[in-house]
Amino acid sequence: MKNSMVVLTLGENGAHFITEKVNIRQEVFSAVPMGDTVGAGDTFFSALLAQLLRDNALTPAAKQEDLAYALKFGALAAAINVSKIGCQPPTHQAVLSKLA
Repeated sequence: MKNSMVVLTLGENGAHFITEKVNIRQEVFSAVPMGDTVGAGDTFFSALLAQLLRDNALTPAAKQEDLAYALKFGALAAAINVSKIGCQPPTHQAVLSKLA
């Protein structure tokens, strides 16, 4: 579909950000230690969307690097969350500190 954006999550097999022009793949980040998976998907998607909004990239015309960064940001946020017991999504700053 023209001007569409799709995010496909595949659990331990990573995620894809798909538009008419790109298919960006992101591997999962290892959760150390492994807590549980409660809230992993919610954390992934909320962090991804928040980053897209911060970069004004919630549009199919967004730069590929902004889409890739948002996908990476969401994947890392989810990994941080699953390293704990229960749903404990990280703050924006907590994700940034792991990206550095």
